[in-house]
Formats: sequence, C-alpha cells, structure tokens
Amino acid sequence: MEDLKTFTISEARATLPLIRSIVKDIREVWRKLSEDQLSYDLLNGHRNLDEFFPAEIERLKEYECKLDEYITELKQIGVSLKSPELGLIDFLYELNGRKVCLCWKDGEDDILYWHSTNAGYLNRQLIDQIASEV
Repeated sequence: MEDLKTFTISEARATLPLIRSIVKDIREVWRKLSEDQLSYDLLNGHRNLDEFFPAEIERLKEYECKLDEYITELKQIGVSLKSPELGLIDFLYELNGRKVCLCWKDGEDDILYWHSTNAGYLNRQLIDQIASEV
C-alpha cells in the first residue's frame, strides 16, 4: 500500500489530533469543491464552455490544489485517505505477520476498527478482537 508507515495502535491513536484537524479541512474543501463543481456543470451544461467561466474554473483549481496539499500532509504522516467525503483514514498495521488497516472515520472518538487491506470500510471489525495492545 502506497508507502504507508506501519503503525502500532498507540502510535496511530497519538496522531489522531493532527489527523482530525487535517480531515476537517479536507471535508470542508471537498464539500465546497463538490458544490461548486455541480454548479459549474449546471452552468456549463457539459458543453466545454470553460472560457466563459474563468472565475469558476480558477476557484475549482484552487480547491483541487488545497485538497492535494492536505492529502500530501496525510501521506507525510504515513496514512491513507480513503474517502474525502466521509473523512475515512487507514493506518497500516501488522497483525500476526500480515498487513491490515486500522480504520478511522471522522466523527469517531477513537480508532476502534480494522479490516484487511483488500476488504475496506464495510468489512470493519473491532480492534479489541485483534490486539492486547488496545
């Protein structure tokens, strides 16, 4: 998985204050980008009339650039953003010699779930079933 750091549960939990802050910013920019993109698409009518909407195009580019900056921050920490809309983050974790993901979603108080690297959010299981480190 894309140059992710392998975390212990306690290391992952220690990053949560910073992760929460970045994810809050990501979700806000994502919301604005999504709303403006929809508005632009309605104005443009999918006819590629970009030259008539330079301010809208510039604003969309600014949102995309800001989003990229936040995602880069998360990559530097060593985590993966799975959904900017939900604020879904994966932390790589080693379980009995295999890599799995600790999974956290914006709004959750703690990192309480994990899933295999090929399963994802819908297959989350409680951490207390895997580690005495909790």
